Amino acid sequence: MNKRINEVELKTNKEFKNINEEELLNPSKDIFKKYKDKDVEKLIDYSKEIKKENIMSKNELEKKELKIEKLENQISQFKSGKTYSDKEKVIANQERIINEQKGIIESLTEEVQSLKAKLNRLLNVFHEKLNSAYLAVAHLLGFKNVNKDNVNHDLMDYKVQDINRKHEPRYSKSTKDKSDDYEL
Repeated sequence: MNKRINEVELKTNKEFKNINEEELLNPSKDIFKKYKDKDVEKLIDYSKEIKKENIMSKNELEKKELKIEKLENQISQFKSGKTYSDKEKVIANQERIINEQKGIIESLTEEVQSLKAKLNRLLNVFHEKLNSAYLAVAHLLGFKNVNKDNVNHDLMDYKVQDINRKHEPRYSKSTKDKSDDYEL
């Protein structure tokens, strides 16, 4: 629609440019020698103005015809219910997409719940193994009355590190600073 209106505008501009070149509106002054030059000029200018007004009126008429055609098309679409059916199709498509996305969300939620359950089971097993290891360390160290379900992890971690430090190898001669070794 806008393209057609632009075409009408271009056509009108072209016709305005042609007014100055048109021979009927720009007669040679030899024909009108018996009239005054001023009168001839006024007559030429007046005829050009009339031609411009005519072109502008024609342009407005073509634009209005295009608008009428557009409105008639819209009316026929409304009468046929095409616009309404198009909206229904769009809404149905959007509902289908929403349902698909809900299904995806539900399946992902189920997977997350499954992973949470597996992780909780794994953490429980790890916690039980850690408790039993710390309980064994506590028994080896001679602690009595240790709650086997809830061993003090901080204390046991400190004791385990202390035991590991005692059993780490001391620095050997090969790892000492060799700056004291001189050959003479």
